[in-house]
Amino acid sequence: MKAFLFFILLLTTYCLISQAVQVKEGDFTFSLDSVKKLKDLMDVRLMKNANPRLASSSAAALCANPALPEEFKPVCQSKRAAVSFNRLAFVAQNSDVCEICAFAACTGC
Repeated sequence: MKAFLFFILLLTTYCLISQAVQVKEGDFTFSLDSVKKLKDLMDVRLMKNANPRLASSSAAALCANPALPEEFKPVCQSKRAAVSFNRLAFVAQNSDVCEICAFAACTGC
């Protein structure tokens, strides 16, 4: 019974921590889960595009995607949207490091 309660406590703690991690990119702040979803959108876009260099630098196509979460729309209005999206994708690729707050961009652990 004690092991079960410990497991539940550990699972609850993990869930709270993973939801609390925030990623800061410039003036914008996003949840780590949202950044992971953004990376998934970017990965799908890369697979469909024949030239990965163009896909990774094309923020306009990502911003035009109706599946892009609303919280990323302000990034689309910035002049450095492509750079911001690429940085966020890098954080998402290394999210295990972010979840233990080893990235300076990640807070809330």
